Amino acid sequence: MRSNPFPYAETFAAGFYTFKTKTREGQFAVNLFSESESQISSRVSVSAPELTGADGGEKGEAGFPLWPFLLLAVLILLALEWFFAFRAGRPFYPLVFRLLALSALVFAMVNPRMFRATNALDLVLGVDFSRSVGQEGKETALQILERSRSIKGTETRTGLLFFGRQPAWEFFPRGDFAVADFFPEVGREETNIQAALQAALAQIGEGRQGRILLVSDGNENRGEAAQVVSLLRSQGVPVWVLPVSLSQGKNEIYLSDLVVPHQADSAESFEVRGAIESLSEATARVKLLRNGVIQKEAALTLRPGTSWVSFRESLKDRGSYTYELLVESPDDTLPENNLLQGVVEVKGPPRVLYLFSQGESQRFISRALTLQGYSVVESSPEESPLSLPELSAFDLLVLDNVPAFRLSQSKMEAIEKYVRDLGGGLMVIGGSQSYGAGGYYRTPLERILPVEMRPPSRLDLPHVALLFVLDKSGSMGAGPEGATKLDLAKAAAISAADLLNPSDQVGILAFDAGWDWALPFRPVGKGEWISERLSSLQSDGGTDLYKAMVEAQRSFSAKSAAIKHLLVLSDGLTDKADFHSLAGKMAREGITVSTVAVGQDADMALMAEIAKDGKGRAYMTVD
Repeated sequence: MRSNPFPYAETFAAGFYTFKTKTREGQFAVNLFSESESQISSRVSVSAPELTGADGGEKGEAGFPLWPFLLLAVLILLALEWFFAFRAGRPFYPLVFRLLALSALVFAMVNPRMFRATNALDLVLGVDFSRSVGQEGKETALQILERSRSIKGTETRTGLLFFGRQPAWEFFPRGDFAVADFFPEVGREETNIQAALQAALAQIGEGRQGRILLVSDGNENRGEAAQVVSLLRSQGVPVWVLPVSLSQGKNEIYLSDLVVPHQADSAESFEVRGAIESLSEATARVKLLRNGVIQKEAALTLRPGTSWVSFRESLKDRGSYTYELLVESPDDTLPENNLLQGVVEVKGPPRVLYLFSQGESQRFISRALTLQGYSVVESSPEESPLSLPELSAFDLLVLDNVPAFRLSQSKMEAIEKYVRDLGGGLMVIGGSQSYGAGGYYRTPLERILPVEMRPPSRLDLPHVALLFVLDKSGSMGAGPEGATKLDLAKAAAISAADLLNPSDQVGILAFDAGWDWALPFRPVGKGEWISERLSSLQSDGGTDLYKAMVEAQRSFSAKSAAIKHLLVLSDGLTDKADFHSLAGKMAREGITVSTVAVGQDADMALMAEIAKDGKGRAYMTVD
């Protein structure tokens, strides 16, 4: 063996090997090829003194700083200068000592170090545990640790560091350690060699030699190891690299991409595609799952590189669906990267909430939308809650000839937010009870519609005389949330007066058990005085609506306006009388009578009957 060496060519991996003959037993190390002989280029190349082992006979050098001692010498020299100058009184000694002190300061600025030979060694084993290496790195580390226990010197400390996205110490450099299976907790999706080298270098003890053995495939995708080279050189710490890769003798199959549409229509099919990567030829089975349930399967023969698989899907119901693509193969190594997920939002037929006025709308639009494939939900304004969460489930809201008084303030505000904030669609169909005629003026509906609810002033508009018959009896004193029914009636009167032109005539006839002219007929003008007259009214007394309507009929007989309109604002809780005959007579005289029933306890039937006989409209308000 000493004089006749024989070739041994089965050292495929770098590391420690044990040999045994009849006369001798020992170990030897297999190093990497030189850069000129190898196709592997080291990611970190650091020149440093060669290591032969802690007990191999050759010693390293370790240094410690001298500047503290030099500064102490400066202080001693200055003290001596003062002492001799005081004793001898001659200038020679101070000059010499000053020169020596100055020389010591200059020498200290260059930070000289004193070196001594040392056998103390800190060996850090840095093991790549990212997915590109898999279990190969950990298995190699266990082999190295087992062998290093039998050859290390008494002054050698060994540390084990795993790394992926970040480094994690299994144990710091120490003399005694147990070789067992390890379960490092590092992010395996990335490889950060720079952070691993910095962490290893930080744990090498002061005055000790340092060596780092890096077990990795070198596929760094986070950090930059080259930035640590200068620091390693300055500390005299070499880095040995032991290449290890998942591809050495094994295949790896994984999913690299899953392509699904973000949105799909229920009337159309769509494609689910997946990209499968394989290092070598292999067989695989691909499964498509929807919401955790297998829908389709396919058997594939994978070629080295990328193979694509696709499935056609079609869904009818609206909603979100989670798709998973799973690949299985007996030739695979890591099952963790064999699953990808995607979410598809299925938009079915557009949903339409169709609100209509009972008896007024023929609902032609609703039938037309249904024929076009829309999902239409019909409802009356009162039956539909019209909250924002309910509206968000629809793509379009249709108001077919719906007056504002059939929509509460909260419902109109919800419609405004639905259109303005959520981008919902709104279609308003005109008619005798919508837009300006439906009381949209100064409501949330007017703010979101691109039309004016109040017609512009024109000279040829017919002259209007509007009389408010306002109930101020004691029953009008109660109301919701602190506001009285009289307050609601006043607000309705002010809103109606805002629709008049300055040249129109307006009057206010207040009543309880009797009647009183709060405001005789006069031109509207700017109208600011209307609210002043209304604010002075207080609720008190009984209720006699009939006498007030008789006085209203008499006052209209003296008016020559083209349009005469009487608006009764009351809860209808009045003494019985022949309102049918009185309202009918006023209608024959060209006076239309409309009513606004105020409050939850209002006599809706009476107020609606008066409006019907008077050829007007019946409204109600509770808030």
